[in-house]
Amino acid sequence: MMVSTPKVSIIIRTLNEAAFLPSLLDLINNQSYKNFEIIIVDSGSKDDTQKIAKEFSDKLLLIEKDDFTFGYAINHGIKHSNGELVCIISAHTKPDSNNWLEELVSAFNYEELDNSKVAMSYGKQIGGETSNFSEIMDFHSLFGKEELKKSSPKYFCNNANSMIRKDLWSTHPFNESLSGLEDIEWSKYWMDKGYEIVYKPNACIIHIHNETGPQIRNRFWRESIAARSIGILPIRTIFSQIPIQLLLIFRDIFYLFKNKYKGKISDILRYRVNRLFGTLKSISNKKFDLKDFSENYNPLSYKVVEYEKQNSPVLKNYKLEPLSPNEVLIKTSYVGICETDFEVLKGDLDFYKSGWAKYPIVPGHEFSGTVYRTGAKVKNLNEGDNVVGQCILSCNKCEMCLSGRETACSERKEVGVLNYNGAYSEYVVLPSRFVHKIPSNLSLISASSIEPLAVVLKGLNRIGLDNQIISDKESVLIVGSGPIGHLVARVVHHWGHKVTILDTNQKRLTFLDDIKIKKKTKIEDYLKYSYIVECTGNAEIAEKLIKESAISSTMLLLGLPYNKKLIDLEDIVSSDKKIVGAVGSNSKNFKDAITIAPELNLKNFDQCVHGFEKWKYAWNEHKSKKHLKVKLKLDS
Repeated sequence: MMVSTPKVSIIIRTLNEAAFLPSLLDLINNQSYKNFEIIIVDSGSKDDTQKIAKEFSDKLLLIEKDDFTFGYAINHGIKHSNGELVCIISAHTKPDSNNWLEELVSAFNYEELDNSKVAMSYGKQIGGETSNFSEIMDFHSLFGKEELKKSSPKYFCNNANSMIRKDLWSTHPFNESLSGLEDIEWSKYWMDKGYEIVYKPNACIIHIHNETGPQIRNRFWRESIAARSIGILPIRTIFSQIPIQLLLIFRDIFYLFKNKYKGKISDILRYRVNRLFGTLKSISNKKFDLKDFSENYNPLSYKVVEYEKQNSPVLKNYKLEPLSPNEVLIKTSYVGICETDFEVLKGDLDFYKSGWAKYPIVPGHEFSGTVYRTGAKVKNLNEGDNVVGQCILSCNKCEMCLSGRETACSERKEVGVLNYNGAYSEYVVLPSRFVHKIPSNLSLISASSIEPLAVVLKGLNRIGLDNQIISDKESVLIVGSGPIGHLVARVVHHWGHKVTILDTNQKRLTFLDDIKIKKKTKIEDYLKYSYIVECTGNAEIAEKLIKESAISSTMLLLGLPYNKKLIDLEDIVSSDKKIVGAVGSNSKNFKDAITIAPELNLKNFDQCVHGFEKWKYAWNEHKSKKHLKVKLKLDS
């Protein structure tokens, strides 16, 4: 049973609302109804909006600007709310009295405390001193003086000033795929199920729209498309707007002069004509270019291997959260077992020693799969596409990202490694910009090696040893023929360089028998190599190579971890040597890896595959070093 003073969560969507937000928050805090919290959902404000929100609201939630849809922003706020009722109010509004919030709440206590047939209440809107006269007239038409209890098919309501029941929202959230009118879609859904929408005229706000002509046109374009998607605006109704808006022009001008309003006829024409053109524009669009979101809320249970804490791997069931508009749900096909998975488990990486990385985490960063669902704004991928996902998820905003150094992003997350769940899981969720479609000539099992291949390409690019070199082909020594060394050898050989690979494990060297390179278990003279690529992660080996390599040689360090060990800096300087470290990869590296992968023979990476249920056995196989690579197959 609902109590007489239920807690209200007030959701405010913002984008550069610093001019309006202080007065709105002040008026909310002066309301007679006191049992509320304020949650602000900001989508990338560049003014003082976030500063104001941090100071005067209970919660500030940040979403990506590219993730914004009207429905998503509200859903995100409600997801983090604690109230039984949820109030939604536009940032550029002002409650007209201290009883505004109490009036909206009263709809749910209209006849009795537990009024189960009321889904939503909404209040009156009036224009401000700077509002367009035509919009003021529209407010007069839409928001009357009498309280109403509305039911199907009278679907009008407005989220600039509304309140809903959270329990009903939990069953049917706001549609994130719509370009507007998410409030009407929600109310229509519940009206059609027999619920009522209550209009409360005394819950009044001043709504300030200072829109330009293009902004007016865009607003009504969006809303008309949304109305068509919902099914409440047939094309014939759109065409009827032509005579309607012409009549409204004459009406507005008449009342402008009758009431001696200080307005301009030109403003009336600007508003009405742009509203008409925006509405007519929607005819060319069947619906807004956003995908249907409905499946995103179907609960999906799936299995993962989770590191609950250090050295504690367990098999668990997870439930899918709703996708953000720019997210992609990938059904995992294959995931490669990497030594990094065990370093994460043991907490050996500096991320974990410093406390930056947190448990629990699902490991696995070398994976391939198939797009299962897409968020509302994803345009470059479709369900059924075969894809791979990047490991390093950078912010794309900081100085490092903007200068092309995404791997140094201080806000980054790393799939399966640093504060982002990985692919020891039947499903993986990633932002769409980190997901890459693979060509038909690259199998899903081979595609699960794209991530380490991208790491290799980044490293080789850093030392200039790539396919773009316009010079004589170089002599290259690769130390270590594990997965990374193996990939380096294949890539460098493919580019035509003279390759020698060193490893004390003869078995591993045989995995490269199909290409004509020199394979050695011991090397006495390092002086003849212009480039040395160290792939073991052994500090003693790295130190030996630095000391004994040729003058003016270049060394690439691709192994991890090297532990802490001092090196002779004077020897590096006096010998004119170049020592380069490389870790991770970016989007370009991934695209390059996808392009070159079909030209390389990666079959030796795909010879040892186990089902997901045998993950512990597969770990033991990896540790035995009998195989070049061990992979888990997750889809049946």
